[in-house]
Amino acid sequence: MQYHQAAHAAYYSYAVLFLKTIGIKTSFTGIILIIAVISEIVFFYVSDTLFKKQSVPKLLMYSISASIIRWLLIACFNNISVFIFSQLLHSITFGLTQFAFVKYLDEHVENKYFPFAHGIYAALALSLGSGILTIVSGYLYSISPSFSF
Repeated sequence: MQYHQAAHAAYYSYAVLFLKTIGIKTSFTGIILIIAVISEIVFFYVSDTLFKKQSVPKLLMYSISASIIRWLLIACFNNISVFIFSQLLHSITFGLTQFAFVKYLDEHVENKYFPFAHGIYAALALSLGSGILTIVSGYLYSISPSFSF
């Protein structure tokens, strides 16, 4: 799960630069990126209703599959329409993984250890993994902007 969440490192670090390379004006970049945020908010609003009965492995399978599709779309098609569509997948690639992890903690960790367990996840999956993959994606971006995804 660490590298699955960290796979967003290129997106967080280089999406603005990538959009510029495919000809998007800076004034529209924020609007395009906010689509992912709105998608994630809507996802978390409905996630418990939709996914409460699903198993953690199944949720992660959905999330990882969506990630493969998302990053391949961005890497293969330097196109704004494809990038905007990929923004809608953020709710699944990032949000569903978060949901699955919290569900796992709820099922396997006592409440008193929940903050500690979540802290480890945040430190390793969201921070260390992202830091490492930001360096790797920076190198790949220098070869070709779409390679970083």
